[in-house]
Amino acid sequence: MGTIIGTGDGDTVTWTTYDFAGGGDKGSAWAPMDHDCRHWEKVHITGYLEWDNRNNRIVIKADLPCRNSGTYNAEVLLYAGNRSVPRQKGLLTMELSAFQRDAATENQGDFKAQLEGTLCSVQTPIECFTAEFIVDTRIQFGY
Repeated sequence: MGTIIGTGDGDTVTWTTYDFAGGGDKGSAWAPMDHDCRHWEKVHITGYLEWDNRNNRIVIKADLPCRNSGTYNAEVLLYAGNRSVPRQKGLLTMELSAFQRDAATENQGDFKAQLEGTLCSVQTPIECFTAEFIVDTRIQFGY
């Protein structure tokens, strides 16, 4: 579906978002519908280092109050190995440039954003580093 490119702590990493159902409703980038404002208000994007290994991943979560561009906060979680607890996490600033459906009847669209801020170790909070991410992915709507 797309990519998340991250730089920080001396590394550059590329994660991939996937459509696990081949066009169905099982994508790793998705947004539910908020019926009150008739826009897609939340976003949940998971990127993986490898298709067949879902352990090493990045998760980005954000609340988007009925807008398709602007500056928001986004929670970023980095996972490594077979762990249910993130290795690093942080609340980053997200500059959203695209968050839109292809058409009113479609369940897919585009999501593009840049994030920057500080990620810290979950186990040792004093171990932090500055990170930047570029997200360019297709996204599924309607979960």
